[in-house]
Amino acid sequence: MKIKTWKISLFALMFFSYGFFRVEAKTVYELINIIQQNVISPLITLFMVLATAFFIWGVIEFLGGADSEEARTRGKRHMIWGLVGLVIMLSVKFIINLLENFFSSIG
Repeated sequence: MKIKTWKISLFALMFFSYGFFRVEAKTVYELINIIQQNVISPLITLFMVLATAFFIWGVIEFLGGADSEEARTRGKRHMIWGLVGLVIMLSVKFIINLLENFFSSIG
């Protein structure tokens, strides 16, 4: 188990750091832009996909367990938290775009 965790960590390190080693940033703005494009944007997309899947799973649970009150309650809870996750990720994406536009207009 410990070796498997080590391999996954090494893979994640290589995957996320690949973009930084292949591009040389000449300014701080370029470095921030590289980090935003290669790390933050893919993570936001991943979390949005996960939140959508969580919401869809809740819908399936809700409709599939129509006769069971417990299944319907669990489905509702998954749908609500899926929507909360989507709202949070959209807010993060909006704030990042807002800051990016603000700082790009300054310099």
